[in-house]
Amino acid sequence: MNGSIDQVNEQNVSMGTVLEDLTSETINAEHIRRRVTNWKARLNGLFASIRGWLPEGWEARDGEPVYMHEDLMRKFGIAATHMPSLKLQDSAGHVVRIVPRGLWIVGVNGRVDLKNHRHHYLILDMSRNFEQPDWQAARADQRHVREIVNEDWLRRVLQ
Repeated sequence: MNGSIDQVNEQNVSMGTVLEDLTSETINAEHIRRRVTNWKARLNGLFASIRGWLPEGWEARDGEPVYMHEDLMRKFGIAATHMPSLKLQDSAGHVVRIVPRGLWIVGVNGRVDLKNHRHHYLILDMSRNFEQPDWQAARADQRHVREIVNEDWLRRVLQ
């Protein structure tokens, strides 16, 4: 499905999830560990989808691991960890890097940045905590215009 934010189910907006994590009196270290584990699983799922959507002439490789030790992890004594990243390259030598930027971001359930030779995209999971990911993307300079992350979107970005 290719579409704008108007076509996305608004029930999946996760505005409260980060605020709940930040203000809940019942939050504990185990919850934070589960969120970090879930984030890594969602990233691996996104990267597997992207690998499967690559047009001919493109290849994917694991990128440099990204250090993660966000405020809530430190607050609850959770050790820093590394998250996966992805590097795409075409036969002409163009490189696209896909790097996780943060899990606890108000309004989303995690953010991943995609940078190519022309643009910077924000890939946002609009799902609520522990639900099926709802990946949407927007150019960094047009954050209000989001699209569903799918094969068609990726092919346009890689052109």
